[in-house]
Amino acid sequence: MRDGWAVLVLILVACGGDPATPDATRPDAPAPVDAPAGDGPAVAAPCGTPMASRPFDLGIAFALHPDRLADGALLTAFIDSLPGYGELFGVQSGWDVDPDADGVPLTVALAFAWTASDGVTVYAAIGAEPGAVAPGELDTYWQTHAAAFQAAALAIVDAYHPRYLSLGIESNRWYVASAPAFAALVAVHRATYDAIKAADPSVQVGAGIQLDYMRGDAELTGQTLTAHFDVLSMFAGKVDFLAVSAYPWLGMDRPADVPATYLTDLTDRLDVPLLVSETGWPSDSTLVATATEQAQVDYVCRLIDVASQVDLVGIVYGLPFDGDFAGIFGTPVFDHLGLARADGTPKLVGALWDELRAVPRAP
Repeated sequence: MRDGWAVLVLILVACGGDPATPDATRPDAPAPVDAPAGDGPAVAAPCGTPMASRPFDLGIAFALHPDRLADGALLTAFIDSLPGYGELFGVQSGWDVDPDADGVPLTVALAFAWTASDGVTVYAAIGAEPGAVAPGELDTYWQTHAAAFQAAALAIVDAYHPRYLSLGIESNRWYVASAPAFAALVAVHRATYDAIKAADPSVQVGAGIQLDYMRGDAELTGQTLTAHFDVLSMFAGKVDFLAVSAYPWLGMDRPADVPATYLTDLTDRLDVPLLVSETGWPSDSTLVATATEQAQVDYVCRLIDVASQVDLVGIVYGLPFDGDFAGIFGTPVFDHLGLARADGTPKLVGALWDELRAVPRAP
């Protein structure tokens, strides 16, 4: 849904290149939350249900406002706090956005650098935004860029040997734009999957989808969509997990409206683990019927509830902080999606996230 992943990097490049160097003075930051050691009773009851252990990872997305990225002290605080968000750090980038000398996109390289010594696992995804491609070039885009895309994926594998690498970000939005383009994308995915497995069989290779588009339930986009779960079969045999972008407020009024089959609609068609690669609910928006801090909490709890029916790798929350993202993501609805306010003070959903993080991760 968010078309601005690569835009954040482009803004930084236009302003002078890289994010600010983290400040060696290391200002106060949220302390990492370590899971308690040993056996014992449930350490928390997030969502009102005691949890003796947590069977999925938690994490945060690399989605910071450019002002925060450009401030050395704030950037250092965020990097230091990454373990406190969970076991995962999600980074999604255009495959060709500001690559380094090895061909790795800048944000992907930064994510691995920032987590090199703190035990956090990077979930990385590379893709392309169909809205940024000229209509006359949509159908041939993936044939034209197949070799370069595969080279970018292999550069990431060679440099970092990631545990999770998704080939595509919300790839079914290409299907919405052009069925032939999507078919070409899948062909590139399948060939790149084989190339990655030949280079490093341990890499878990995913396919990225936007669930609410796939459900045909995203009226807020202004598009007329129809359900297209059937396209998942095109990835069969060449995918280890689905990276799921989930923003049900695109078509639903309340967290309680999220159906019990929200995630099983996917696994019933393609039986692979799911990684919720970006998600969240706004705490304030004139575009969403129920947008409150309590709604954010209710949504996370509802998502965990429906996820109990699937093999869930983890949940990556979409934004750590609120901010003025309208000019980046093309809509103000993400301005208040964060776990914390723009000034860093936590919201109710941030407190819930801390409770979830405190539950020991199941082996």
